[in-house]
Amino acid sequence: MGKSNIYKLIKNPSPDLIEALSDDKCPISNPSYEFIHSKIRTKGIDYGYKNFIKIIAAQKSEILSDVDYMKAIHLMYTLKDWWIRDINTWVKKSRSRDKQFREIINHLFVKYEVPEFMYNVWKSNNLTQIDWFINMANGKNIRTCKSLPFELTKRVAHLFKSAPDDFLPLESIRYAQIIDLGGDMRTVKGIMSSKLSENFKEKHFWDSVIKFFINNPMLDTAQYNPIVDYIQYVKFQRTTLVNGIWSSEKPNFSMKDRNVDALLILVEKWHKQTQKVDKKGVHSTWAPVPINNFDYSTGKDENNTIYTITQILKTCDLKTEGRVLKHCVGSYSSSCASGRCSIWSLSKSSNINSLSKMVTIELSKDKTISQIRGKLNRLPNNEEFKIINMWADKEYLKISKWIK
Repeated sequence: MGKSNIYKLIKNPSPDLIEALSDDKCPISNPSYEFIHSKIRTKGIDYGYKNFIKIIAAQKSEILSDVDYMKAIHLMYTLKDWWIRDINTWVKKSRSRDKQFREIINHLFVKYEVPEFMYNVWKSNNLTQIDWFINMANGKNIRTCKSLPFELTKRVAHLFKSAPDDFLPLESIRYAQIIDLGGDMRTVKGIMSSKLSENFKEKHFWDSVIKFFINNPMLDTAQYNPIVDYIQYVKFQRTTLVNGIWSSEKPNFSMKDRNVDALLILVEKWHKQTQKVDKKGVHSTWAPVPINNFDYSTGKDENNTIYTITQILKTCDLKTEGRVLKHCVGSYSSSCASGRCSIWSLSKSSNINSLSKMVTIELSKDKTISQIRGKLNRLPNNEEFKIINMWADKEYLKISKWIK
């Protein structure tokens, strides 16, 4: 098929477009159509999926051109045993791709109302959370779902349903827990900017940390993340060798009777220690993650400024980063070496000023920028955030909504 013909089909989707995409060679270079082609090409074709997509194409659906939607649509097809209605009876009601996507989900799976934020699971490819969605869509309580991070009380399950629309399910569970313990959205945002947004292990202990934050409302929420990092390190990270057994520095660390000012002194002391001391057993170097560094230049001659984002691959460089910016990134050697995350440094230089460090960036293994911190753990300013957004767009990275 000629290019002009395939472009006509793309402009006006129909089952003929799906037939064209089933050729052995994909007739057009486009991520979404290449994905569809990979599932319906002659060799190894899945006729059920092909017919499924034809029905969507017959409705001239705009979602065909979006690869993220089409990956989620394919996932829906694999879960056809859970469909409550046949795709043949679906009728497109909107020209909005987002609304069409939701219409298809509702048509195939939803019998009872589901919280708005639960629809976010369909692009995550998280089968456990999609199972939660399907169960709730069939009228079951979230408490009865499998693989929850902990057993939910009736009140937490009720609060879970009222989480903000842009939350993910695990964020919504943490939200409900924090509100149940007496916190508010200020507390929620502070805690979500720390590792507690995704860490549900040692629940009883971390509940005591959350209660500590709630019971000290004048504590700056910018301190939550450094405090959590400190506690995680001294209580749970095995760095001390005693009688041939690796242990954490303070395995019996407790929040009982903790004073805010005294704890902040400990955190600050630990920050300084991580900047200066190399501990035995800590990796000195590690392999880079396959994401490119970034350079951006603006202005000319004496006004020329060059921004660089560079991956940090050595313990000594982590410690230098932490020492210059006075934060705790020096403690991240083990996490970088294990692949749990990677650490990046944003710097700038000009013809007038030499290279200066701006902020440190933590990138999680799912390619989400989960933290950006400047000197003394400050959040990024507009200039820094603009550069980081440019890098994220170029490298297809996500940015956590909790950063700003």
